[in-house]
Amino acid sequence: MIRAALAAAAAFDTPGRPLEAAPLGEGAGHIHRSFRIACEQGAVVLQRLNERVFPDLDAVMANMVRVTAHLESKVPRALTLVPARAGGHLHRDASGAWRCTRFIGGGRMPLEPATVSDARAAARALGGFLKAMSDFPVADLCIPIPGFHDTAARLAAFRVAMAADVCGRANDARPLIETALAHAALADALTERRLPLRPVHNDTKLANVLLDATSGEELCVLDLDTVMPGLSAHDFGDLVRSAAFDGGEDDSEARLDLERLRALYEGYREGAGETLSDAERAAFGLGARVITYELGLRFLTDHLEGDVYFGAARPGQNRARAHAQFARLRALEAQSDQVEAILNPR
Repeated sequence: MIRAALAAAAAFDTPGRPLEAAPLGEGAGHIHRSFRIACEQGAVVLQRLNERVFPDLDAVMANMVRVTAHLESKVPRALTLVPARAGGHLHRDASGAWRCTRFIGGGRMPLEPATVSDARAAARALGGFLKAMSDFPVADLCIPIPGFHDTAARLAAFRVAMAADVCGRANDARPLIETALAHAALADALTERRLPLRPVHNDTKLANVLLDATSGEELCVLDLDTVMPGLSAHDFGDLVRSAAFDGGEDDSEARLDLERLRALYEGYREGAGETLSDAERAAFGLGARVITYELGLRFLTDHLEGDVYFGAARPGQNRARAHAQFARLRALEAQSDQVEAILNPR
């Protein structure tokens, strides 16, 4: 793959001849295969794009071109696409589809689990992204993954998988199935709030923010593939789900850290400024529960269907992931008074 990456890099307008390729972010759960390409006068990031997850790469790239151009004058640092020599920003060869961006030096990923300061800085960056995109016309965005955060549709897909039980796994997943069904009201809870549709990031985990390696301040928001029309409650909720808990995605003992939750809220509010309405802010706690439930549904559905979407490194991994998400949901419910006191201060 290194050789293929170097060959693909030569198809882009890189700063001098590509000299060396090295994997970037390996093992970090990235959907795409990423490489740092050292060139004669600088460096770039080259990605082989995952066409199974993103079958409509034209939509992905159309959004990225528009969004990066919009952000260029709005934020201190933004991703910059490197054009392909043949035109456009996408190159295809026998190895797949590739894109290229300028390498941003001096950065680091937030720690996992995040320190309070890293959590605040990353959340501030993501809130700043929401603010910067607030005047971008929603209608100008393509939808590369239809129904991405349609929780009702995710629930319907789960019900189909449960009824079909093609792998005979429903019986041993019965407690999780009962939890999923018991929380079915969450599927329409955000829709009923009639919140404004915005251009949102849709994948607000800490790994998608680059912090300054020296100051620890926010540097750049990464991974713009899922920028689509959506709800701020989904974005902030996913930030809570992924960053306010200790432990990995399949750790059912992960603890809700209220101090880190406060840092996420304060950072996000600071970055978003006056962009958010009172109704949007009031939906933050619900958004965290809904998005946690939704991901639990997705993991459980994949377990029932045979690990065909997320895959599994070991037997039962998606069942464990679903269990962990539902454990986080129960923690958010059990500590709802404390959570709401932080997210909706008087």
